[in-house]
Amino acid sequence: MKRKNLLLMTALLVSGMFFMAAAPHWQSPDPDPPDEVVRLIFIHHSTGENWLADGYGDLGRELSTNNYFVSDTNYGWGPDSIGDNTDIPLWIEWFRNPQTPTYMDALFNENGQHSSYTRTLSDPGGEKDRAPFAIPPRASENRCRPHQLFHL
Repeated sequence: MKRKNLLLMTALLVSGMFFMAAAPHWQSPDPDPPDEVVRLIFIHHSTGENWLADGYGDLGRELSTNNYFVSDTNYGWGPDSIGDNTDIPLWIEWFRNPQTPTYMDALFNENGQHSSYTRTLSDPGGEKDRAPFAIPPRASENRCRPHQLFHL
């Protein structure tokens, strides 16, 4: 019995060391704004629209003051109206679909403003550097939780 426990503990220790060695080096988040304007596309429905809106969430204005040129998508946006599909179970339609290259091309080249927020920066051109998803709440909920913000 002791030998079996020792063998099990050794296997766990060795496998733990293997996974630790293979783990990526994580960097701490940098709260400072970027030095140059960064293009960002915010993928959302109504909750994200509220986050961006002046006088409501003010996220659009705040991102702008921190050197982010914000564009966004909303209901009906994009090829095949892919903007209607931001619930997590529907992400497969964005990222694992024969149309994925078309959707990503449209997404990373979008420079439109589909919600009401202040832009203080000029579009620096080029593709987007960041694309956060704001996940809409279920119909039975009346709020979106901040932990539901994901980045591509």
